[in-house]
Amino acid sequence: MWKSSLEFKLTLKVLLKYNDVYFSKGIAFNHSLIKLSMENSSNQNPDIIRHIEKFESMIQNDENYYFDQDTFEQLAEYYVEIEDHHKAMQVLDLAISQYQYNNVFYIKKAELLIDSNQLKEAIEILEYFEIIEPSNVDTIILKCEVFYKSKRHKEAINILKDALVFGNRKEDVYFDIASNFISLCEYKQAILYLRFCLKEDSYYTEALFELARCHELMKKPEESVKLYLAFINREPFSCEAWYNLGNVYDYLERNEDAIDAYEYAFLIKEDFADAYYNRGNTLFKMHFYKEAIENYELSIDHSKKDAITLCNIGECHEELEDTIQARKFYKQATKLNPKNSFAWFGIGNTYVIEKKWQDGIQYIEKALRIDKENGDYWATLAHTQHQLGNLDIAENAFRKSFKFEPTNIKPWIEFSFLLLKSNRTEEAVALLKEGINKNPDNAKLYYMLAVYLIMIGNEEDSYCYFEHALDMDFNGHSMIMNYLPKLKWNETVTKLIAQYKK
Repeated sequence: MWKSSLEFKLTLKVLLKYNDVYFSKGIAFNHSLIKLSMENSSNQNPDIIRHIEKFESMIQNDENYYFDQDTFEQLAEYYVEIEDHHKAMQVLDLAISQYQYNNVFYIKKAELLIDSNQLKEAIEILEYFEIIEPSNVDTIILKCEVFYKSKRHKEAINILKDALVFGNRKEDVYFDIASNFISLCEYKQAILYLRFCLKEDSYYTEALFELARCHELMKKPEESVKLYLAFINREPFSCEAWYNLGNVYDYLERNEDAIDAYEYAFLIKEDFADAYYNRGNTLFKMHFYKEAIENYELSIDHSKKDAITLCNIGECHEELEDTIQARKFYKQATKLNPKNSFAWFGIGNTYVIEKKWQDGIQYIEKALRIDKENGDYWATLAHTQHQLGNLDIAENAFRKSFKFEPTNIKPWIEFSFLLLKSNRTEEAVALLKEGINKNPDNAKLYYMLAVYLIMIGNEEDSYCYFEHALDMDFNGHSMIMNYLPKLKWNETVTKLIAQYKK
């Protein structure tokens, strides 16, 4: 492997600079550019242009012309490339009528029907052709693709296993068996057949990637890392491998490694929008908000604006305490997708941060009309209504937040304060006990409950909760001294603190 990330980056930059022809064509990296170059070559070939014009004239005039087999294949490929499936089907139907014993046209028509989700028609053709040539592995694989799309995975597996006796394209058959096992969530079986596939063809990239994915799905991401690194050692310019490796590193919270892997991916393929986007996500997690914004913007530059990315940029500005910029991006997101609840909530939250409570409410309520079961939205609405003194409305919103997002601790604490200030201390105690039941590992709730129990004179129970909280998070005890300073002179409390002090 490369001695350092810097060495690899420098090597990439040199190759990218002096191999413009290789990379500009997108060979092995940019499928969309490959497709475009094929379309261009088709359009520049005088013969194919002449055949296209002849075929379209025939259709327009409802005539019937003769084409040789190669021309039919070229015409079908051309229309598939430009995604005119209707004309591609017309070409294939005419080809089959003129060359009814040519298996290529049956297979191409079946492929086209499968791509168009016309599965019943595809099966009819494949079963007809299967009678003519029962050992044709292409037919068997396509038939199993129909079963795969129809979620008939066990039938597909059985047929594919039978196809192994023919000995043709065994690597593809093994791969398709594995794909069906993955859909059945039988990952150990999938791994077995993926290894068979790689034994037949050690350069079968899709099999290696699926093998790595199986390990991820089995919660063995370190195995995935080993597989991707082994592949990258052999194929260092695979942007897909670097990108997938970045995703696994991100899952493992190896954030710096993830950032490097994503960077390698877009150094190889400059317009790799997903690599910029995921790198932005990792940088956001690391609180590098300015750098995250740069990557999100690059993602947009290389694809198109979408509401989710704009919301992410807005959230970064929010974290940078620039609510005006944040609001600008959230508003852009609502224009692109008015049903994106987070965008509306983001606008509202910027007003809440600015303590413009009434302005915030209308946008938060708009978000809740889209997503009625979002606990965070309800918690923010509750906080806002609490600030405005609308206590009944706030209480209802707090209870909705507990229902939909019980692990969010902040609203439990805030609502308990509201109850305390309303001289409903017993209710505050009951509320915190409910909160602890939902979040048994949160020390802050135990500390707050200890304080409230002392307030109502239940010191014995208070000390039990206080001791439990000390055991969970010793440093958290300083928090409750701020709420109830007289605890500093409580003999039992000071003894417990001394006992748990490390």
